[in-house]
Amino acid sequence: MKGPLILMAGAYGHGNVGDDAIGLAMCRLLREAAPDVRIVLLGGNPARLRLATEQEGRYLSWRSPLRTAKLLTLVRSADAVLIGGGGLLSDRLHFYRPYVLLALAAELLGKPVMFYAVGAYPPSTLLYRLLTRLALGRAAAVTARDQFSARSIRAAGVRRPVKVTADPAITLSPPAEAGTEADQDSRPLIGISMRPMHHDPLLRLTTPELVTKLAACLDAIVDRTNARLLFIPMHFGKPDDDGLFDDLVVHAMTRPVPVEMAAYQRPDDVLAAFRRCDIMLGMRLHANILGAAAGTPGLALASGPKIREFMHQLGHEDRVVDLQSLEPADVAARVAALLDNREQASLELRQRVEPLRAKARACALMAARLAGCPEAAIESDPVALEARS
Repeated sequence: MKGPLILMAGAYGHGNVGDDAIGLAMCRLLREAAPDVRIVLLGGNPARLRLATEQEGRYLSWRSPLRTAKLLTLVRSADAVLIGGGGLLSDRLHFYRPYVLLALAAELLGKPVMFYAVGAYPPSTLLYRLLTRLALGRAAAVTARDQFSARSIRAAGVRRPVKVTADPAITLSPPAEAGTEADQDSRPLIGISMRPMHHDPLLRLTTPELVTKLAACLDAIVDRTNARLLFIPMHFGKPDDDGLFDDLVVHAMTRPVPVEMAAYQRPDDVLAAFRRCDIMLGMRLHANILGAAAGTPGLALASGPKIREFMHQLGHEDRVVDLQSLEPADVAARVAALLDNREQASLELRQRVEPLRAKARACALMAARLAGCPEAAIESDPVALEARS
């Protein structure tokens, strides 16, 4: 007998390791909650979806009548539709539209819809506000990845409970053998995750100015700690290719330093890379999430709310550095202090991650129960699981 069919729609499969990590984690969590569940991902390139998540996937597209018909046929056969996780509810470039349209179509077809650990941003247009209010107001369940997202959903006029959970990627773990190989170089290894910020309206720096500031910070870190640098891109493909931005920063540095450029495109490989590192510096949200999941303490470089929200969930607000006011000496001093206390910081981080993992597992259990998975139906109530965490 076949198990229930769950459709998962998100930004996975578009060249972003963080989004792929969300998809991979959700699949693993759902199978943990209900081993016989069937999952189909709706996202970007199907080949990349399979590479990153080990799961069958299809394009989420409304651009042609044929694709729309195939998508609706798939929705009709589903037992539940999950929208998320990740920052899908954003009006920047109308990013929210394919996901909200899918939710509305599923709801009209009588399918239970769950917005799953979504990230949301305040409404900027009337259409965004109306469609979000309509889709989320009719959903069977709405969960947000942080308090900022929950407030943004309410700001769109959604008058229903919004449960705050945790990003599912926090539950991922590096492969058992990751980080166990002997390192012949005794100098500390710092993982670096940087990203272009040319589209960020909150950052009042041009790309050349940001590159110069970041290069100066890395020079100061090398002077202070004699560290090696491992650059770990998290997004592949223009216009936001992390590797191209990393090259700009490295070429702007003035100190000779061993630099390694990783090119991992699978979440498990990125987790293994972060496990190798003594500490990390992260400009991308999921670099900080995967670093925490790997037990590697670090500093978050932030301009907006989503990284600050995650660090707040960890109780590490003091480890956030504002990109707008980067001071090389201050960043180098923070890195040096973290390296000096690395073992204790890692132990403390692992303890603080566990409650977030419990919340993420409870969210998956809620989704499995929504789809009618018989194994999940006899488990403890998600609210009770969260309360115990």
